[in-house]
Amino acid sequence: MTVSAETRADDPRAAAEPVMAELDQWLDAMAPVIGRDRPVVLADYPLHLNIGDLVLSAGTDAWLERAGIPVAGRFTPGNFGTGARRAIAEGATILFGGGGNLGDIWPDFHRFHERVIEACPDSRIVFLPQTARFRKRETLDRSRRIFDAHRDLHLFVRDRESLELCRSAFAAPATLVPDMAHALRTAPRMVELAERPGHGTLTLARTDHESRGAGTAPDGAVDWRDLLTDGDRRRYHGFRVWHALDRRTGNRLDPEPVWRRFRDRLVDRMIATFADHETIHTDRLHGLIIGALIDRRVIFSDTADGKLSGYHGQWLSAIASIGRETPA
Repeated sequence: MTVSAETRADDPRAAAEPVMAELDQWLDAMAPVIGRDRPVVLADYPLHLNIGDLVLSAGTDAWLERAGIPVAGRFTPGNFGTGARRAIAEGATILFGGGGNLGDIWPDFHRFHERVIEACPDSRIVFLPQTARFRKRETLDRSRRIFDAHRDLHLFVRDRESLELCRSAFAAPATLVPDMAHALRTAPRMVELAERPGHGTLTLARTDHESRGAGTAPDGAVDWRDLLTDGDRRRYHGFRVWHALDRRTGNRLDPEPVWRRFRDRLVDRMIATFADHETIHTDRLHGLIIGALIDRRVIFSDTADGKLSGYHGQWLSAIASIGRETPA
């Protein structure tokens, strides 16, 4: 189902509001699958400085709290150890965070997911909303064998192409829902930033292997890393050291609660930077979503695998202030 607005009001914000509100509600389709009768373990929270992933992570925490789902622990692939195994042995559901790492675009994350699925055959395991892409047939075949051997695996995906791929490739049920970042829509700070007048254009362009431009960005563009300060990077490296100590001590020195506060401050600052501008021009999916959340005009160009056009076509095409860049 594609979300659509009943009317296109003269006020773009008035036209966008029912669409964005509906997207937020769509997330609640996950609650019956995850369940509220037992806690969850978040297996792979992002301990890095990709701001899109941090926005998604903040949305995940906001939605879990709203849904009344208790969290027994939060881990990364690097410290998923004693504490995680203890919670899983006590019956916790395993959640893999949403994003774009179901498949071989980001193979290290995907291989971690496969190892956990193999190691926990009796646990309920849920992928939060993902974009699924497989470039290599052998990766898809391996994943099919691992996924289909699990008795209680559930996939949530955030675009139609991913849904069709997962339903054709895997026995696990696959369900279409939007990105977890939409859970931030009604946060008081988000509402405040949406009201802030913006000026000029912010161009946010990928410089990694998902870019159509082979790692190059147009003149005047920035990527997430360009919006970080030296202080951000120093604190991040401190968290990496802390994280390594937690891994070595069997999860006795959990850095996650303090990391979460740092994450929230960083996310707030980045969204405020978006709010300072009237128009967002981007090929990053969370650049598109942040712009939608704070009612900005968004012009997007696509990644090499069509991630933004697929998401826009599924969820945001009814919003007149968001559109794809027209080739010159």
